[in-house]
Amino acid sequence: MSYNLDEKLGDNHYNCPVVAYYPEVIAANVGDAAKITLIHDYLGLHRKRDFPVKAHAMLNQYFDGITLKEVKKAAKAAYEEYYGYFEKVRARGEEILETAEKQGREIIVLAGRPYHVDPEINHGIDKLIASYGVAIISEDVISSRVKKFHTGVLNQWTYHSRLYAAAHYLKDQPHMNLVQLVSLDAAWTRSPPTRFGISWNLRGKSTPRLKLTRSPIWAR
Repeated sequence: MSYNLDEKLGDNHYNCPVVAYYPEVIAANVGDAAKITLIHDYLGLHRKRDFPVKAHAMLNQYFDGITLKEVKKAAKAAYEEYYGYFEKVRARGEEILETAEKQGREIIVLAGRPYHVDPEINHGIDKLIASYGVAIISEDVISSRVKKFHTGVLNQWTYHSRLYAAAHYLKDQPHMNLVQLVSLDAAWTRSPPTRFGISWNLRGKSTPRLKLTRSPIWAR
């Protein structure tokens, strides 16, 4: 899935290559993958109108008895759940922000990739930061609060767009700061354009970056 859904924040809305092409990596490098039904066809979730038709044609290459009506129903439910998830995240984020404001607590926007919620990857860094008495939200809570704007870099990756939007919003919030999580498997999150884009939008605020590895976390 080369594209994410268009959130209208960037110049394009490419998916993270690590996320998008894992099936290709598995098919090319795992010998036993040939013994199972491994589906790694290309689909476009961002094309809501023809996605069910494409998905139906793809599924019928591997399974019998799946109707287009069933795929359309499943796709509709999936899109609704996707948007419903973000509504829940933002609603919970609003509760955390309101509580933090009442209690006078500092707020950390802990930003990264969706897979950074995996405890095997984040090593519990969220709990460690929270132990210092600060409130924590993700960039998903605030990235939708701004419209598309000039970032100073080619803004074509969905997850980067969320980072830039969060940085752009919180630069005017005195008690809110950004901490970015990066991984060894996502080198472009550490690239100069990405660093510049985030720093440019923070306009003076520092950007702590925590590099996640399979060994203990080290700050950079």
